[in-house]
Parts: sequence; structure tokens; C-alpha cells
Amino acid sequence: MRTILEDLYYGNSTPNEQQMTPGSELKRAVDRVAKYENQLIERLEETEQEILTKLIRFTA
Repeated sequence: MRTILEDLYYGNSTPNEQQMTPGSELKRAVDRVAKYENQLIERLEETEQEILTKLIRFTA
């Protein structure tokens, strides 16, 4: 038990991470979202990009 708690404390274990299987529906959806996010960022001015980044970080 102590090892598990130490791993969590030192960041060696992150139970909230979800592994994605290559080619899975989840992986494809995440890839689409990332693609659209990058397309949107390319069209925005720097200040607008900062706002979008803050919004994404807030909701994540």
C-alpha cells in the first residue's frame, strides 16, 4: 500500500490516464478534435489563440 501511495505522490502513477487503442473509435475521435483545434488556432490572431487555449485548459 505504501508503494502505491508513494507512486501517486511522486507522479509515477496516473490512474486518470486512459490508454487509447490505435484505430479505436476513441482514438479516431481524439485525432479529429485535435485536427479541428489546430485548424481553428491557425485562423485566429494571437490574442484569440490565447483565449482559446485558456478555454481548452479550463474545460479539460
